[in-house]
Amino acid sequence: KMTLPDPPRFDENRKNYRSWKLEMEGKLRTDGCLLGPPADQFTYIYSRLGALPRAMAAAFYESGG
Repeated sequence: KMTLPDPPRFDENRKNYRSWKLEMEGKLRTDGCLLGPPADQFTYIYSRLGALPRAMAAAFYESGG
């Protein structure tokens, strides 16, 4: 069972990035073993991106991270 709640989706607002990143790092540190191997963890991170950041990360995601 996951310990921490899902971080909010990161939108394109850069002022929110630092706190989102810290929340995501905490989530991966605490629940990473439940999310699976690194590729699955990247899929999870990708799912927590808003539309614009997701579009920017799409090429990296498609290449396997």
